[in-house]
Amino acid sequence: AMVPPGGHMVGGSATLADAWLFVLVNQFRAGWLDGVPTDGWMDKLPKLSAVVAKVGAIPKLRAFYGEKAKMEVMGKKVYEVHAGAK
Repeated sequence: AMVPPGGHMVGGSATLADAWLFVLVNQFRAGWLDGVPTDGWMDKLPKLSAVVAKVGAIPKLRAFYGEKAKMEVMGKKVYEVHAGAK
């Protein structure tokens, strides 16, 4: 699929498509799915990475995950997964 430049899936502003991609990518990166690598594969997808980073930078979303910074699911800090930290 073609992702336009600018950090959004569709058009020039955040849409539900951006939020959906953010959630889906972070489910893969979380390590909760057997057989799915947690890192390295997004390096090959810079436009998708840009969308995930842009959504992750939304102030209210960052604040939400900041409050959850100590929360762990299956041994992985939830905020770090969504913020893109390794």
